[in-house]
Amino acid sequence: MIEPDSSNSLLTQRTNLQITLLCSGIIGAVLFTTIYFCFGVIAPNYYMIHEPISRLQLQPYGWIQSLNYVVSGVLICTFSLALRKELVSGFGSTLIPFFHLLTGLGSIILGVCLNHQVQLYTGGIIFLSLIIGLLLFTGRFSANPQWRGWAMYTILSVLFMIALGILFTYSATH
Repeated sequence: MIEPDSSNSLLTQRTNLQITLLCSGIIGAVLFTTIYFCFGVIAPNYYMIHEPISRLQLQPYGWIQSLNYVVSGVLICTFSLALRKELVSGFGSTLIPFFHLLTGLGSIILGVCLNHQVQLYTGGIIFLSLIIGLLLFTGRFSANPQWRGWAMYTILSVLFMIALGILFTYSATH
C-alpha cells in the first residue's frame, strides 16, 4: 500500500480563496512596482534615482501613488493572513506572516499620511520587516532539502536589497 504524500494532500486542501489570497502578495508587489515606476517616469520634476517613492504623492495627481500604497498594503496584508494559514507549523510559522503584515500595514500608513517624518520612519520599518521576513524564510527553506535553492536565492535577495538601500541613502544624501 502506498502512503499518501503529505505535501500533495496539503495542496488539495487549499480553497480557491486561499490560492487567491496567496497570489495577492505577488499581485500587490507587481502592481505597486508597475504603477510607481510608470508614474515616476511621467511625473514632472521627480528624479527616481534621488528621491523616495513617497515624493510622488506630492506631485500633481499624487493621489495615484497614495492609492498605490494603500492597495498594495491591503494585498500584502491579505497575503500575510493566507501565509499564516499556509505555514501551519515549523520555523517562522508565526513570525514570517507577522513581518509581512507589518510591511502591508506600513504601506497603508504611507498611503494615508503625507508627513515626511512619519513616512521616513514607516519606510524604515517596512525595509526592516521585509529583510527580517526574508531572513526567516531563509531559515525555513534551509531546513528542508527540497527548498535549499530558495534559501540561497532569498539570501541573495536580502543582500541585494541592503546594497540598494545603501546606494539610495548615499544618493539621497550627496
